[in-house]
Amino acid sequence: MADNLVLGPKQAHVTIPDLTKSLVLFRHKDGLGLKYAGKATINGQTVPSRGPLPASAVVVGEEISFALEPVGMRLVGG
Repeated sequence: MADNLVLGPKQAHVTIPDLTKSLVLFRHKDGLGLKYAGKATINGQTVPSRGPLPASAVVVGEEISFALEPVGMRLVGG
């Protein structure tokens, strides 16, 4: 992932034909963020259309649901 990853019905990095609204995962200074035009919760808390994602997160929306987990070690190119 570069600066963002778009999941959506068309013109997306990951095409998901059943979605009507695109979801964007993006990098920010503290980690990952989420941008979604629909209603969504992160770890059971309602979120605005854009906000940070914690390292461990369960995201549930009108048309989506997924979980994020931290990896054990950070990989560094060499």
